[in-house]
Amino acid sequence: MRARGLFAILLWFPACLLPVTEDGGVTDGGVRCVDYSGEQVCAVVPKEASCGLATCGVGQECCQTSGECVALGSSGCSSGATQWPNGRACARQSDCGADEFCMSDDSSRCLAQGHCQSINNCGYCGAPGTARCQVCGCNGTTYSSIQEACVAGVRAVVGPCGVAAHDAGAADVRCGNAGQCPAGSQCCAITGRCFAPSESWRCEEQPDGSILDCVSTGECNSGAGGGAGGDRVCDGNACGGPGLCRPRGSTSSCGGDVNPVCGCDGQNYVNACWARAAGTRVAHGGNCP
Repeated sequence: MRARGLFAILLWFPACLLPVTEDGGVTDGGVRCVDYSGEQVCAVVPKEASCGLATCGVGQECCQTSGECVALGSSGCSSGATQWPNGRACARQSDCGADEFCMSDDSSRCLAQGHCQSINNCGYCGAPGTARCQVCGCNGTTYSSIQEACVAGVRAVVGPCGVAAHDAGAADVRCGNAGQCPAGSQCCAITGRCFAPSESWRCEEQPDGSILDCVSTGECNSGAGGGAGGDRVCDGNACGGPGLCRPRGSTSSCGGDVNPVCGCDGQNYVNACWARAAGTRVAHGGNCP
């Protein structure tokens, strides 16, 4: 085992002192260990399935597309189509094999359509335990890395639970329950992020299935608005109000379709793509006054 710092050693070492099966199965102690990129990764598999902000009881499992606990083997939780070419579609863990995990198609969501992924191939972070590797399990547990959460069979979003990495208010705090959110805010079961009641749109699906996640481009590039870093812009209708973080892109990919728009920066653009590439929202169609 390579040295990973005191936190990672404390998290990894005691779990693997418990008996484990050689094939990655779960022991009576609730621990599963698998070979992950040449290293053994162990994690405690929760005895109860979390489902949104609820916990499923005996004989139930989580329908991860609706956020409801359903009876094992029931027909009330059907999976749709997944865009992942190497994984079968799933809506609950029982749709997958014993060595697979129903991983979310959208890594920024706890409740979403999923695909069956091998538990030793869900992503990798090379410095488990560090702030950049930690993820917040949708059950409210902070895991040292995405690979540990995967071995545990728990969906997760990037960043430790209950901690704000940037100055973006409640929306920057990852959560699995309301107790991990700042006072007066709530935990969104869909995204695993806190939100202020006055910004309920952060936890409401739009007609196209998206969830608005920003009010400024600064939120997008800080990681508070749906993802970490990158050259992105808060895109939305008109110049104020909530929007959706989108890649800014470059004008070379915009094409020359002439559909003039007025940017919120007061400049005219060939089309909305050109405005987004410049890092601005569209105020309205047509040229600026």
